Amino acid sequence: VEYAPYTGPAIREYLQVVEKRLRKAVLDALKGKVDSKLSGTGMTLPVLPEVPSFGYSSRFIKRQIAAKPVGPVEKAGEVSDHDFDVDLNDTRIGSGPYLPGEKFAPKKKPGDGEGKDGDGDGDGDGDGDGNGNGKGDGDGDGDGDGTTPVPGRGGGSGNPKDLKIPLKLLGEILQEVLELPNIRRTVGKIPEVQTIRRGVYAKPTGNQLWPETIVVAIEKARAIRRGKGLPWDSTVPVMDLIKEALPLLEPADVRVSGRMEKPLPDFDAVLVVNVDLTGSMGGERIENAKNLVFNMEAMLRAKYKNVTIEFVGFDSTARRMSRKDIFSKFFGGGTAYASAIELDKKILEEYPNSRYNKYIVTIGDGETGDAADYMRGLSELQPDLQYAGLVITNRSLAGVEDLVEGHKQLKAEWPWVGFGHLRTSADMYDVLRNLFKGDQQD
Repeated sequence: VEYAPYTGPAIREYLQVVEKRLRKAVLDALKGKVDSKLSGTGMTLPVLPEVPSFGYSSRFIKRQIAAKPVGPVEKAGEVSDHDFDVDLNDTRIGSGPYLPGEKFAPKKKPGDGEGKDGDGDGDGDGDGDGNGNGKGDGDGDGDGDGTTPVPGRGGGSGNPKDLKIPLKLLGEILQEVLELPNIRRTVGKIPEVQTIRRGVYAKPTGNQLWPETIVVAIEKARAIRRGKGLPWDSTVPVMDLIKEALPLLEPADVRVSGRMEKPLPDFDAVLVVNVDLTGSMGGERIENAKNLVFNMEAMLRAKYKNVTIEFVGFDSTARRMSRKDIFSKFFGGGTAYASAIELDKKILEEYPNSRYNKYIVTIGDGETGDAADYMRGLSELQPDLQYAGLVITNRSLAGVEDLVEGHKQLKAEWPWVGFGHLRTSADMYDVLRNLFKGDQQD
């Protein structure tokens, strides 16, 4: 333990706080417990503890000053322009063109203005215009409570609790609990490994494990006490032992978590994501759908190096789209789910079965009149697929029974069918878990 105010230990403690809180923060965001913002490069969400903020009211300060008793002036009637001062009794004293008992203000600086029409107190900057109507080329007093953030200054710069999590790191967190189902070994590219934490090691640097390190400290304190002939058994309070031993801890006493590499299946895969971009998907539905795609992509790209993701957007016509377009475009026309499955067939023909595991996930409100055609096309593709998923973005499943029941019937014949109900952003984690829970299918 280092007690000197060095930057290094402070940064290390900061990083450990982030590491301990980060995983829970991401999962809370997926469950809708905290607000998050997505961008093309990652997610911004509250990770750090609440930072207390302080402010003052200029109205209160001015009232305090005005309430102070006025002290005697030195020479009544003699003109002077000195600033006021405060004596040991906190009484205002000074010199100037005022008689005893009269209140006076501090010396004005060039350019000071005096606000008008203000029903509050506050400070404003500008050429004679404060929050009230100041006169002069400088500061003016007028409306305001003195606490409103000014753009570009102070509190207008963002929430200090928030951290931006890069896409890769977000995926690494998600990959701990999610994985592709029904993976089949293929003639892939490069075998992959996954680094996981396991075991405890004595090492001065790394992810420090304080409970294990404290145990070492307690044992050291007991050994020292025993050598001095002092009480050392369970009769000694644990906190006393810790206080005695912490200053004596050496780098060799620190315990950190170990890491090991876990081999992942050798395979290549392609996932086709169909997104309903019709008019009925406006508002919360399309926002949740695209957030789901974002999280799916983050998880898959972090965990599997050899996964290709194809995007299909559709209204009455399906279109093969780039990543940029799937997140930015919205068609708003009619609905034809069958057009998506027909385009999926053409796309998947480009990927040989001998090399690729093939997956399809369709996301939309399910409000379509061609559910039977869609299910027929999906059934025809099923022999080439490892998995098929459906996510409904409606608050209710009323009116989309044909599509939902079609998937349930297919699942009765073939277990690798998943379903998720994305009613609100709070369902995000449950939907991801239902779609990507590996081989633990119901």
